[in-house]
Amino acid sequence: MTFIFHLSRLLGVLLGAGLGLAVIFFASAAAGLPIGVILGVAAGCLFGLLPPECVRHGIKFSLRWS
Repeated sequence: MTFIFHLSRLLGVLLGAGLGLAVIFFASAAAGLPIGVILGVAAGCLFGLLPPECVRHGIKFSLRWS
């Protein structure tokens, strides 16, 4: 189960890096490329943490009502 959560975080990082790369590359060429990738990786890492947190809260909620 932990592998799925690590995979979601890795997928978020890769997707964020790709989107940051695409947006910044087309917006300000090579000067903003590293900034876009760094911001994309940070955002992807944060959004990749959402599925485990949702599952954790769901388990707490279901155990509270049982």
